[in-house]
Amino acid sequence: MSTHRHHPESVDCLTCGACCTTAQRRASGSATSTGWADCTVDDVKRLTRSARKHLVPMYYGFGWTPAVAAIATRRTASGERCTFLRGTIGRKVSCEIYRTRPEVCRAFEPGDEDCLEARKLMGIEVAVEPKVKAS
Repeated sequence: MSTHRHHPESVDCLTCGACCTTAQRRASGSATSTGWADCTVDDVKRLTRSARKHLVPMYYGFGWTPAVAAIATRRTASGERCTFLRGTIGRKVSCEIYRTRPEVCRAFEPGDEDCLEARKLMGIEVAVEPKVKAS
């Protein structure tokens, strides 16, 4: 597995959204690859009452912080994407709960391998900044 990362400034999250789709879940092969973003008790506490209405109760944990709820990232009214993602993937997107998003979302790193693979699966290219030659 490569440790190559693009510089975060070369990865514009607001014109992407691939991390909030089932493509990211498939790319990461993580526990959330089923199409759910797991939420811990602390995650749920951060969410507004309105946002909590969109959670699906789930209670499990196998040696890690147990999930108590999840956010659907598949088969939503807007397609295979997070319930809280707004806009057009690959053009202009935003997260309705960005300030209170779950830890699994906060931990996702722009420009890391999962990010780049999700972008690839969605057909979104990463603009790589040209290196400046020293004079």
